[in-house]
Amino acid sequence: MPQRLNVRSLSPQQKSDFVNTVLVLKSEGIYDEYVKLHSEAMMKPAGSNGRNFAHYGPIFLPWHREYLRRFEADIQKYGKNPSLTIPYWDWTEDALLPNPEQSPIWAEDFIGGNGDPQKGYNVQTGPFSANKWKVVNPDGSQGVLIRAFGIYRNIKTLPKIDDVSTVMKQTPYDVPKWDRDSTPGFRNYLEGWIGNPDGAGLHNRVHVWVNGTMSNGNSPADPVFFLHHANIDRIWASWQENHFTDVSKSYLPLDPIIDNGKTIRGHSINEYMFPWIENNPIKEGLRGGSVNLKNVLDHRTLGYTYENYVH
Repeated sequence: MPQRLNVRSLSPQQKSDFVNTVLVLKSEGIYDEYVKLHSEAMMKPAGSNGRNFAHYGPIFLPWHREYLRRFEADIQKYGKNPSLTIPYWDWTEDALLPNPEQSPIWAEDFIGGNGDPQKGYNVQTGPFSANKWKVVNPDGSQGVLIRAFGIYRNIKTLPKIDDVSTVMKQTPYDVPKWDRDSTPGFRNYLEGWIGNPDGAGLHNRVHVWVNGTMSNGNSPADPVFFLHHANIDRIWASWQENHFTDVSKSYLPLDPIIDNGKTIRGHSINEYMFPWIENNPIKEGLRGGSVNLKNVLDHRTLGYTYENYVH
């Protein structure tokens, strides 16, 4: 079974294979379809308090698991390598560094580094630098990749291992009102809306720290998005297996969300996720097929494992 590796475990060949295949997806127009879908999901409201069809609610973790699974299937297909996987970025290791910019993930032969403050924080190094990688914005215009580590909202640190240890103890998965104010709950703590005084914990904190392209709905336009979310999925998979012998029982809510008297579909365990709706007329590609949320709860049955889990 393919295994998602820690960034620090990758051989030079494995790094090259991943980067080169991402560049192939970009040249084929497939990569930009992933970016577009993520933006669309964020712009589709699902009730109140910011909840949409991929964030600010229980769907956050299952939706991104399916999203990454499809991306991984595409890199295996176009890389002609069934063992090629999305590496995970364990940012708790970088939180220990005096300068997280020196992490192996930002190497010039891999994801490239921070943006240049003298050039609008445009990324100038690596395979996704401004002269090689064009970002397609939601309005169809083109831009370049921007990173501005640690300056937005004065968030200067990445999440630490103690933060992950704390989230691993959170139960249940989620609670009413099933949004970014829900407390307690594992999902909302991992997403980053609770458990941190500045409102930027864990998942959110990494987006804010990287900043630039990673700080908005177009965030998958920065390839580091996929490595970050692979780590988020790894933490969720670890939590599921630590707390449940049957991970199919790890998810809440069981019934559709009622929000201000209205039924909100797409977040409960027996429902289908956007855009992979029931009886989906699209059969092929990123938007093709029907995916019931309950069928993505066990990552092992989806065909991958992780090099290391959180215990």
